[in-house]
Amino acid sequence: MKRAFTLVEVMVVFAIMGVLMALLLPVLASARHYSKRATCLGNLRQVGIGTRLYTDDCDDRLPAALDPWSRYLVGYYPYPPEIPSVVSLLVPYTRSRSVFACPVDQGSHLSSDFDVESFFVLLGSSFQFPNLPSGRLLASIESHASTRYANDYSGFWHVPVSPDFNAQRWSLLFLDGHVRFGPHPGAGTSVSEIQ
Repeated sequence: MKRAFTLVEVMVVFAIMGVLMALLLPVLASARHYSKRATCLGNLRQVGIGTRLYTDDCDDRLPAALDPWSRYLVGYYPYPPEIPSVVSLLVPYTRSRSVFACPVDQGSHLSSDFDVESFFVLLGSSFQFPNLPSGRLLASIESHASTRYANDYSGFWHVPVSPDFNAQRWSLLFLDGHVRFGPHPGAGTSVSEIQ
């Protein structure tokens, strides 16, 4: 004679499955975010390689260009329109605009002025090139390994999100081409800025 499962046995199996799902879903979500972060760092590394190829072709000079955010603010600041964006100069060397996208780019919903889907959509780049050493010779910059060349736009994209600037984490590209995920150089670390 065949023995069937009782209602209690079936309910116990479903309860165990529910507990396992509750334990595994946060881990899977975290793993998904870490994979997006790795893609972001990989894209930033490709931007670094494209920059190096550009400098090799241009007598060791960095791109004479504006940060994408500065290009966006042309209406607010008197930047000459003939100065190109760093993205437009590097695309021939990266062979794709998609390397300028970070998959965790959520734009900024911090104010109504910049309520955008993503900075990549708005600016053509999820990355910022602060203090861009426009047209400078690589040899004129002292420490390539500690000089930040680019970073993603917001520490708010990465988990754990913190309103404290010093606790936020950023994807960072340094002038020597290495990338890392860590605190913003302005958050009290010793990373130098380009003068």
